[in-house]
Amino acid sequence: MKDASGDWHHYIVVKAAWLYFIRGRSQSEIAKTLKISQPSVARLIAEAQRDRIVHVSINKRPSECIELEVELSDVFGLGNCIVVPVDASASHRFEDVLPPVSKIAAAYLASVLSDEAIKRVEIGLGRTLAASFAEMASVERPNLEAVSITGSLTRSLAANRMDPIQLLTRKIRGDVYFLPVPYLASSVEEKSVFLSQPSVQQLMEKARASDLFVVGIGSLGREDHLFANQVITEAEYDELVRTDAVGDLMGRFFNIDGQLSELELGDKAVGISPIEVSGRRVIAVVCGETKTEATLGVLRSGHVNELIIDEHLARQVLVGNRG
Repeated sequence: MKDASGDWHHYIVVKAAWLYFIRGRSQSEIAKTLKISQPSVARLIAEAQRDRIVHVSINKRPSECIELEVELSDVFGLGNCIVVPVDASASHRFEDVLPPVSKIAAAYLASVLSDEAIKRVEIGLGRTLAASFAEMASVERPNLEAVSITGSLTRSLAANRMDPIQLLTRKIRGDVYFLPVPYLASSVEEKSVFLSQPSVQQLMEKARASDLFVVGIGSLGREDHLFANQVITEAEYDELVRTDAVGDLMGRFFNIDGQLSELELGDKAVGISPIEVSGRRVIAVVCGETKTEATLGVLRSGHVNELIIDEHLARQVLVGNRG
């Protein structure tokens, strides 16, 4: 079996070839899309030809995924999109598509975080993010700072070893900052108390000044992190499902049209809001068939401009958008 870096290199060779030979993009345009140098694009295209990936058309299955990437990028205004191939005959449950998505995401994020131009990265929450950082190779970036976008995944502030930023601490040599607040306060008044603390204010300012934001997209089923980790109570969950909310991004709840849902629970989120990072580089990593409505709502919000997603979910999102 190929390691994550091998999978990533094969993927990027095929994508460069597809964009060049099928979409007719110039090497400079491909370099901007893939965020690599133009000479690197030329080498990838040459490698695709040498390895006979290119004939009249791309003869590898990922070309189907690249078509989905182009469509998702065009429809939702994404600067970059990676659709991870999944076995068409296999289950599309979260547990089954997580391994391939986390491997590709790990390789991509390692590449992104190796860029010396990125000095500070904001990290969100989610099982897919956690799995991706667990898979990620170590990045030798002693000058890199990582900051939590949100607080603890529990209201007790107990540390969760599966929080993505906890896992990232093992992979970088840089400084890591944890926001000492819960994901959701118990009331709007308590949120105000947290935000009045000088230490919290300093970290929030540091977070807002980040170069990159890496986030997960949460759906609202009982198996998802909000209810499963007891971030919200049974009563709050019942209130949530009675609203038009379909997904959670950074503690805020969006409806299927990409608008913020009007509910008090969203006002209790303590960390950075999507509106505060709008227009910045925001990478979302998501997978699993239960995330269709959540992903569609978040993409329609316009707060995410890079996406890593499994093939089946990508198709479902596009179908949902047409409907």
